[in-house]
Amino acid sequence: MIIGEIKKEIKYHNIEIDLKGIEGKNDLLYRVSKELHFPSVVWNWDAFNDWMCFLYEPYDKFDAVKITFKNCAGLEEEVKKTFFELLGYSANTGFSTDGPEMVPCYYEVLD
Repeated sequence: MIIGEIKKEIKYHNIEIDLKGIEGKNDLLYRVSKELHFPSVVWNWDAFNDWMCFLYEPYDKFDAVKITFKNCAGLEEEVKKTFFELLGYSANTGFSTDGPEMVPCYYEVLD
């Protein structure tokens, strides 16, 4: 499944995050926080959403970012629903940077 719009004229920097063995919200938020180098681990959806809309270095140095989440089948259904919804928010706006431009992004979700 793709979340967001793929702009074919842009070269995306790809980041892969393996969610194998992750089922619940806290484990998911911990894994993603660590893999994307958030300044601190987030434990709630609001904080996660804030960080996903404002990814900082090194991601703001790329023209565009694609994040592939592998092994998502084990996520609890309610967790999966909220997670994908929040990914959609940042995919629609791009990643905010310190400058005026937004970094385009999209997500690939693999079972």
